[in-house]
Amino acid sequence: MITESYIKYLLSDDASLQTYYVKKEQVGLGDIGRHLMLEERANNVYVPDHYYRLGQRRTLDGIKTKSQLFTIGLKRLACDFLEIRNGKICVKADKMNQWQLLLPYMPPLILMAVRMWHEYGCQGYDDEEYVSQIIRPNIAYTTISSPYIPQIMDMLREGGLADLHVHLNGSLETDLTWQDFLRNPLEIRHELEKAYGNEKVMEQYEQTSLLSTPSSFYKLLKTAVCLRQLLFFYAYDKPFDEENGTFEVILNAVTEETMQTKYATTHHPMEALLNKETPSHLMECMLYVRLLHTMNQQPENDTVSSLFHYYLLILGLANKMMVQQPTSYGFEEFQKITLNGLREYSEKSYDRRFLQMSGNELRH
Repeated sequence: MITESYIKYLLSDDASLQTYYVKKEQVGLGDIGRHLMLEERANNVYVPDHYYRLGQRRTLDGIKTKSQLFTIGLKRLACDFLEIRNGKICVKADKMNQWQLLLPYMPPLILMAVRMWHEYGCQGYDDEEYVSQIIRPNIAYTTISSPYIPQIMDMLREGGLADLHVHLNGSLETDLTWQDFLRNPLEIRHELEKAYGNEKVMEQYEQTSLLSTPSSFYKLLKTAVCLRQLLFFYAYDKPFDEENGTFEVILNAVTEETMQTKYATTHHPMEALLNKETPSHLMECMLYVRLLHTMNQQPENDTVSSLFHYYLLILGLANKMMVQQPTSYGFEEFQKITLNGLREYSEKSYDRRFLQMSGNELRH
């Protein structure tokens, strides 16, 4: 019986995404706990439910509010897999296999941000210092951390590693492409529409989510742009028009054209506070750290945690469409990812992929 935390499914919970987006309703902590258990159960229906219920209880132990799903639940998951050595976040060597199986469910930037927040907090730094001293050394070119294995470190020092067969196409990681999606949602839609006529691509959409068509994905991306803008306001205690509305009012607003036009931008909201030359995935990490601090300070504020949950669920849907899932088998399943057009816009040039493969210290 697998006893890993069910929090790993937090971003792949399609039932919660549909509740936010279609029903425009709040998702309760109890609902999320049930959804996470059912996600785990779907991987093996031959185990009695009471085992899964025990796993659910263990996962939610000590978690009383939605904010604590992030500040306690995600923190446990991040600390279980990631350690810090000389200021650098590494995957624990004995967890590398499980780490590889975790990333299809959860792109790593949120886990990296949680590990930074847990280790360093965010008070006592201004944002520029935090980015340069803590964030940039850990995710300058890739958010996918490596394990610390002394023998591998020796090989790197003695001349590096060589691989005679590397696939660069389709290798740009989710957390980097996500920034492109929110910067240029219309261009992403055009690429998706070009690919959508393929039968295998249509199969993947139907397998993945009831919300998955090029049109609905485009609408979700525009919603995510609005959600990120609102989260920025909450993280930095900045006033905005919808702040005093009920959560349902805000949910309706983020899907309406008025707000989507108002916040339509090619820029990350953190550009208002950081050097505009800062890569957007570093800005994203800084925003995550500030939101974790806010949720930790205001654990009863379900609005912030719910908007963040909604935002991450849209990211999780993108990740499911781009990364081979543990429940996918065979070459045809893999081929659907290569054909769906999601990476076409981001992979028009190769520079980011070469840097990603080279690692954050450019030593690989």
